[in-house]
Amino acid sequence: MIFSNQEIDEAINDFDGVVEDLLDSTHEIYQSNVNRFMNLIQENKVINYIIEIIKTSLIEKPLELSEIEKFDNSGKWIELPTDMNRLIAYVLKIFEESLKSEMPMWKYAYQFYRRSSPNENIDLFNDQVIYPALRELKNKLTKMFNG
Repeated sequence: MIFSNQEIDEAINDFDGVVEDLLDSTHEIYQSNVNRFMNLIQENKVINYIIEIIKTSLIEKPLELSEIEKFDNSGKWIELPTDMNRLIAYVLKIFEESLKSEMPMWKYAYQFYRRSSPNENIDLFNDQVIYPALRELKNKLTKMFNG
């Protein structure tokens, strides 16, 4: 699919704005910004096109949460994939799950970091999991603009 430079530029600007709000969110509004992000990737045809390419790349080996989320008697941890498409897919999957369930993302992050402050858990989860995936997604948008 061919997009104009203006469409790609607008997608990048929209993406930057929503991601900045998401990464700067406190736990009280984090879930609202997850919802905004998911709406953006569904409604923006440029971003949605990239997401569909990522999903297509995973058809042969669909992503399972158990390949990333590990647990034993000592607790639960995340083993990030080296394939960035799988990391992006993981973030999208947990965002989708958080919108469907009763577990907001700040509670989800607590499972892994167990800090007393919900905001600290969100910050750690953002820094270590969410940001790398969204940075790679932005790189894919930028390559589309420059390529």
